[in-house]
Amino acid sequence: MDIFIDTSSLVKYYYPETDSNDVERVILAAKRLYLCELSLVEFASALMKKVRMNELQEQEQQLIWEAFLSDTQAENVELLDLAQDDFRIASDLILRYGKTRNLRTLDSLQLAAALKVPDADFLSSDKELLVVAEEVGLKPKLTQDISGG
Repeated sequence: MDIFIDTSSLVKYYYPETDSNDVERVILAAKRLYLCELSLVEFASALMKKVRMNELQEQEQQLIWEAFLSDTQAENVELLDLAQDDFRIASDLILRYGKTRNLRTLDSLQLAAALKVPDADFLSSDKELLVVAEEVGLKPKLTQDISGG
């Protein structure tokens, strides 16, 4: 199975949170993993927020960051670039779902990247984003699917 991973699930993979075990299982079982290059920035931001909130020590943050960067170099991981058309797609998504689903900038860009690999399952820990993903034709990977329920 191929998986596009949104940053919300990446954080759970590298830092223990609710559903982290389920997220880990699906990522480790995947044949191919797709990430938007934007995930690097979002992941760095999420880690530093945990440092600011005293949930994570700076040494731990550095180890997690290095592990993440190393993992992005794995043979089965592909970082997807954002092109000019992706920004137009993201804008259209915000205009369509921004009011009813609270779709915001970074999530719309993640969806635009995921649309490049429509056969991959879309893994996110953001329930509202999963709803929009399904509405735009992606295959959301729900937590209950991950845990087998």
